[in-house]
Amino acid sequence: MPTNLPQFNTKRFSIGPAVMYLGVAGVAPTVDLGAVYEVAVKVTAENNKFLLGVPAVPQWYRFKTIEVTLTVKGLEWNLETIRKVMGGYYLQETVGNTDVQTLYGTFEYVDPFSIRVLHKTPAGGTITLDVFRALPGGGGDFSFGQKVHEIPYTFHAISSPLDFDGNALPPNTAFKLKLETPNV
Repeated sequence: MPTNLPQFNTKRFSIGPAVMYLGVAGVAPTVDLGAVYEVAVKVTAENNKFLLGVPAVPQWYRFKTIEVTLTVKGLEWNLETIRKVMGGYYLQETVGNTDVQTLYGTFEYVDPFSIRVLHKTPAGGTITLDVFRALPGGGGDFSFGQKVHEIPYTFHAISSPLDFDGNALPPNTAFKLKLETPNV
């Protein structure tokens, strides 16, 4: 009989991509980013160490700075979406039977926006990541190769005092992560 088995709930296992929505900062987003291959959330923390004694050993750690970055790999060539997250001038027109999107890469300032990442788990649960205010991280590497093209997007979560319903958030809130699992 095996020993030292960890306790876990298989209803909390997850696999697969997510749906990502963009919107106006502070408002629940509704515009689907399109085909998303991967969304990665990275929380980077820099600590202050408080040392005491001889030799000095850490007595306490406190966060000095925290940065939350979302990196997204999209699969869909949609120049309107690329403009939203990188800036520039966008033009859409129909020429004959052809829809033509044109993006002029001026990379001027882009307004902050909101993000919702929604993922359904195999057990029927839902993982929701809300970023109430985000700024684009700029840059993009467009590669033409043998595999499916990935369109990279980077977003930086910034602090928001209010959620999408206008309710006050705890100080310095950059995002809200919610897990809902069925009670069956």
